[in-house]
Amino acid sequence: MSLIIVCLIPSTTLIAESHKKSGDSAMQKETIKIVSATNILGYDVFDKEGEKVGDMVNFVLDLGDVPRLTHVIVMTGGFLDVGGTKRAVPAEAISWKDDRYVVSVEKAAYTEGTVLPENLDRFFGRKSNIEEVAETFDVEPVSIEGDILFFDRLDFHNVESTESGILGYLTDVYLSVDHELTPYLIIAPTDFMLDTNTVTRYAIPTTEFVRAEGPDLVFDIKIEDLLNADMVESTEAIEAEQLERGLSYKLEVSQ
Repeated sequence: MSLIIVCLIPSTTLIAESHKKSGDSAMQKETIKIVSATNILGYDVFDKEGEKVGDMVNFVLDLGDVPRLTHVIVMTGGFLDVGGTKRAVPAEAISWKDDRYVVSVEKAAYTEGTVLPENLDRFFGRKSNIEEVAETFDVEPVSIEGDILFFDRLDFHNVESTESGILGYLTDVYLSVDHELTPYLIIAPTDFMLDTNTVTRYAIPTTEFVRAEGPDLVFDIKIEDLLNADMVESTEAIEAEQLERGLSYKLEVSQ
């Protein structure tokens, strides 16, 4: 596996550029907004008429063949994830428009949606609940193919190599709400061979995900791949080709 290392500040938005063919076979460039989940927690969410419906407080990931974003949890009222009313929004029904996140329905329809219970595992584990959420936003229900990972429980999960044992524990996710993508999971390294200081993180491509073993997530990434990676001082974009190749990154985070 060929890897490169990139130093990034986690508040940086990563832009992946891909191309789509139009009807006349001309190539059109598409920009994919990839952000750190940590940095969009608390972001305002608006209805399609521009009225605020709540704040982003959690993200739901499906650990299928390739981990992906399935739902964004939005809270109305309350403060710091406490005391409000939470609802699930299918990732397909929320997008980045005019520099803000917008759901595909009006506020009246949104507030008629199912209020989430405390037990999220049980809720998202029932197909009928997923279908009810999808109906509120007039989208097709997602099919959960693997274990469910909630963003607010990331630090309960270790990342393990198929050959080198535990590499570190999860601290963040890079995702695209627009495209229902989760291209990278971010780990704080714990293996003594890696750089385990307080400012170093590694971005592990989800294309290399193999399976979940209890709380541990197993990836087809060797520790030697990280140790021998090339250093790139900075980048403003990750090209679509790099996303497809499954490159890993080293992140220098600010304190």
